[in-house]
Amino acid sequence: MKLRRYMMLYKHIMFNKSFIIALFMVPVLVSMFLLVGNKDEGFFSIGIKSDAENLEFINKIVDMDSVIDFRMLDEDTDPENEVLNGSIDAAWVIEGNLVEELTECIVKNEYHPVIKVKNKDESISIRYANILLDCILFDEVTPIIFENYSLKFSEYYGNEETFEKAFLNRKTTAKFVESTYLEDLDTKSVALLPVRGLLGLFLVLLGFLISINLSKDYEKGLFVWWNTKNVLLRDYLYYLGPMLAGTVMMVLAQFILNDNNDVLKEILSALLLMLAIIVSSNLLRAIIISPRRMSVFLPVLLLINLVFCPIFVKFSLALGIRLLLPLFYYLRGVTYDMYIYGIIIYILVIVLGQLLLNRFLKRK
Repeated sequence: MKLRRYMMLYKHIMFNKSFIIALFMVPVLVSMFLLVGNKDEGFFSIGIKSDAENLEFINKIVDMDSVIDFRMLDEDTDPENEVLNGSIDAAWVIEGNLVEELTECIVKNEYHPVIKVKNKDESISIRYANILLDCILFDEVTPIIFENYSLKFSEYYGNEETFEKAFLNRKTTAKFVESTYLEDLDTKSVALLPVRGLLGLFLVLLGFLISINLSKDYEKGLFVWWNTKNVLLRDYLYYLGPMLAGTVMMVLAQFILNDNNDVLKEILSALLLMLAIIVSSNLLRAIIISPRRMSVFLPVLLLINLVFCPIFVKFSLALGIRLLLPLFYYLRGVTYDMYIYGIIIYILVIVLGQLLLNRFLKRK
């Protein structure tokens, strides 16, 4: 009898418009990430305008393995207009022969810009591109400096072949900085990196939508006829069916987008996230109560998760806020097992908090 009641409830929830829309967000997200992830282009485009005499230098840039999409601009193209109309994010304009310009700067000790960068605004991508350009130019200017200062007074000066041999003999291949990745990095496109966080955010959205629906059902008096000693368990089971469907969709999406998953860990993490969202969403429902106020709070909840959970970037601030978010434990648990234990403790604490709140409200 009880099972039949829950099945009727799940049918009532899962045929709700908001639930169907939320559930169909997963295949849309998966399709979008597969489409973007399979493209060869980068996420940041730079147009390069230059004379043919700098072709070797430009080819070196274009052939680089980078998230930046470098594009050659025609002679008639105005780079500023291309940036302003959004065709490219930035433009690098090289006027004259680059090597000759650099040599003149060093020999005469009179420095002037040899590449003009056109940016529409300031961003992390722009800064990254400018630093990259400095690194590329450093590679070009090093042999010129070496020739001008080291070989000027030696027997090699003026003999290009001998100079090149001497320069290469002195060029070190030693690494001054060694980068080690403490986390396992996927070889997939950079586009796929935030997918776990966005799919987790989908589950947060789904849990809160079910909370709003549960709150409406309480207002309608749906549970008046359903007498039970354990109201909290009934509320949790109200979430279980639709949340399980959403969790299955999320896990399948993970496996479609990333073939390097640890199957057992992935399923365990997803189930723990589901339980954490169920208990936290129900606690928020008990605190906010009104479905209208909950609907107003929903965008705020999503924004808090976007800002404080490491979906796109990792912040080291506001640890207290992050520890209140189930999604934070889920995302960090990918790398650090301690967060998997953390989310178990989180679930127990929230359930205990709900029991105390219910007892307080009952007495009141």
